[in-house]
Amino acid sequence: MRLHRTSTLWSGAAVLCLLAVVAMADEVQEALDGLMAASPQEQRTATDKVVALSDAAVAPLTAEVAQFRQAEDKSYIGLCVVALGELKSESPTDDLVKVLLGTDQRLSYLAAQALGSIWEGKGPGEPKAKLVNAALMGAIYARAVSTYTMGPSLAFVKVNSIPLPRTVGGRRVLTFKGLDPQEIITIAEGWLTANPGALADVDQQPWGLNLHMALAGTDAAARSSAIQALRRKRELAPVELLLAALAAEDETSSDLADLLGDLTGIPFPPVTADAATLTAQELADYWKRQWLADLSGRTDQKRLDYALSELENALLGLHDNPSDAVAAKVSDYRMVVLRQFPDADAIPGGASAGVKDLLDEPLEIKQEIDAALGDLEGGKLRDYKKRTLLQLIEQKTKDELGREVGLLFLGRLAEIARTEPTQGVASKIGEVLSHISGIPCQLNSNRPETRLARLEQWILNAQGAGLYVEGV
Repeated sequence: MRLHRTSTLWSGAAVLCLLAVVAMADEVQEALDGLMAASPQEQRTATDKVVALSDAAVAPLTAEVAQFRQAEDKSYIGLCVVALGELKSESPTDDLVKVLLGTDQRLSYLAAQALGSIWEGKGPGEPKAKLVNAALMGAIYARAVSTYTMGPSLAFVKVNSIPLPRTVGGRRVLTFKGLDPQEIITIAEGWLTANPGALADVDQQPWGLNLHMALAGTDAAARSSAIQALRRKRELAPVELLLAALAAEDETSSDLADLLGDLTGIPFPPVTADAATLTAQELADYWKRQWLADLSGRTDQKRLDYALSELENALLGLHDNPSDAVAAKVSDYRMVVLRQFPDADAIPGGASAGVKDLLDEPLEIKQEIDAALGDLEGGKLRDYKKRTLLQLIEQKTKDELGREVGLLFLGRLAEIARTEPTQGVASKIGEVLSHISGIPCQLNSNRPETRLARLEQWILNAQGAGLYVEGV
């Protein structure tokens, strides 16, 4: 009887414990849902409620943050990151480092602040603190210096308790926040020189830090190790910065050129007959056209992710610091992504609203033109039907946006023209090619050999103008 009574008591206690766990889980979920509030005041109140749950909130928050790449609501992820920083638990460090080194600069900034709070004063003795240090410096070097660089640079100062100099640039300052990002980076670099063991081993360092050491390192052995680490990881993220460094050199560094070729599969300097007469910048521009063309034809996940992340970064740069160079980069990577993705449904859910707005309409146009070309390529059609389809393509490419999309199909149109036996249809294809490319393509001759010669000349002219004629 006593055994039965004791078992009953234990069963009752287990049920009460389970109910308490369920109740706490519901409370945590309710608090997390509150982070989706619209107004900043409501979001601050919701964040306070989450933080008040203490350790019980850490695992659910970390689970949300771990999905940051796929998440459509980046503001919600950002608030989860902020809450983790206020909770100061070390357990989400790895996930916060991934956000820090991700392509979303706003989330990266918040992750840096969170890591600075969690690891404040704990560096550089612990191995995990060394990883955090390397990640923060990697985030700094992965992008051009801007307001977003303040996050990781200030966090690095907090983690390592770096003292504020009495004067910076000849002026007296009261706090690190009174400095500009480059001044803080310079202080951090000076501290690192005096504390060389404060970073994780080279193979654990992010690409931004390794690339900085490869480009600016003065220690030959450390520089070589950084280059080898980049080569082993084979990430594409360093490509733009590496190319910019090569474009600025008076004499090409063979190790950096080899690294660029290894990462992309496209040799640098590029193979071209007039390479000896080109400047470093012209060689870089020529190489980039080859790289973008190659990238456009690849749909493996690594290259899809890379092209989309470059478009995201360029679009954010255009918003924060507009310039012709950044606008050109947006245009370049937009065209790459348009070639890579078949339709709007293929765009990842985690893509920003700006990128989706930039891609949705042109991808719809792409589908319609692709279908029309498929009909032209696919079977025996009467001439009037061919002309109808070509008129549809012409109509879809009548404005600037449509013309940009039409540039994706120059190669297919050229191949259709190459085998078209009818003068009238060939002439119409020439009109469409002229309209889209802005380069005359007169295929109205009644002699097939003349049409073919003119088509070949148009292809050369288009390629000479920097247009990508796919498949040719």
